[in-house]
Amino acid sequence: MPFGQHVVPDLLNRHRLAHNLEAVLHIICEETSTALNVPLVNISLYDEQRDLLYVAHHIGAPIEYRTLATPTPRSVYDSFMQQLGTDVIIFPDVQTVSELPDYLLYVKFNIRTAVGVSMIREGKLVGVLGVGTIGEARTFDEKEIKLLEGLADQAAQAITNAQLFEESARRLKRWGRGDRQFLAA
Repeated sequence: MPFGQHVVPDLLNRHRLAHNLEAVLHIICEETSTALNVPLVNISLYDEQRDLLYVAHHIGAPIEYRTLATPTPRSVYDSFMQQLGTDVIIFPDVQTVSELPDYLLYVKFNIRTAVGVSMIREGKLVGVLGVGTIGEARTFDEKEIKLLEGLADQAAQAITNAQLFEESARRLKRWGRGDRQFLAA
């Protein structure tokens, strides 16, 4: 194969993936896991209609983790973040904080340390990028926290782009159906 010929299909595939929200979420989780050397990564997205955060994607735990995780009302999230005074949540060992809503889930999957960073884009909450350890607690140093914050900023942009693309595609599809119905009448 001539030099560079394999690059075009690969770039086209990556471009298509960048517009698929589920693929974007998976890539963010994989890249975050690799960058921080953590087994568990989850992305909670903010749903404006329901006014809550829900686990939209994760890696490192069985699929039931996502279905069993308790959605967080925005008011609870905002109150908690205001108390902390930061966009970074650090639980050195979630199994020692029994009042957490998903405490039993953390015990079930042996999740220990959890760190979450708010994903903000143009002043609006997109979601939370979270990492965790399984089996043993870990201390994340300042450099790792800064890296996670940078990844969360990039993730917020990528997620927003994918959401906008998918919404545009849905509108275009609806418009196209309506146009054909109009022409058929």
